[in-house]
Amino acid sequence: MMKEVPEIKFHLSDAQTNQQYSIEGTIRQQDLEKLLDTQTALTDLSYLIQIFKAKDEIFVSGEVECLLEDLCYRCLKPTTQKINGVIEATYIYGNENDTMAKEKQLESLENVIYYVGSEIDLFDRVAEAFIIAIPQRFLCSENCKGLCPFCGEDLNENPDHQCEPVEDFEEESVFSKLTELKEHLNDHQNQ
Repeated sequence: MMKEVPEIKFHLSDAQTNQQYSIEGTIRQQDLEKLLDTQTALTDLSYLIQIFKAKDEIFVSGEVECLLEDLCYRCLKPTTQKINGVIEATYIYGNENDTMAKEKQLESLENVIYYVGSEIDLFDRVAEAFIIAIPQRFLCSENCKGLCPFCGEDLNENPDHQCEPVEDFEEESVFSKLTELKEHLNDHQNQ
């Protein structure tokens, strides 16, 4: 059974031209799971959307905010980060084919969405702002030293750490064990 996507509807029939409207709300943590990769939402996602209705255009702006947890990219310890995203979109009445002439005038605008009907669902804009704001790599701190590449020691807790057999690691190729296995199999076949 597929979960339903939350809706954030704005009804255009109730809106007056040249007026500004606000929509504020939250999306529950469990509804965010399908938007996340390895991260875990620690709070609901809150959003505040400002909508300005012109004659045939609707200008949407706003903010999203959530607290996420993921593993630090360098030391693999759980770390939290506050996510702040920005919503920006322009909705234009009509479909893409009817408004090709208008499109030339709007080439400098980004995030133009065409709509028909008497309502627009802003969930995709909220989700887009949230996903874009998530960093590719979480860090527990900018100065995180990470893990020793040889033994896995946390270099934040032991910054003076040095592996004793560093020379052994440097001399040994990444593929040396595979080479040994290949030689062993070749020797075994020749017997």
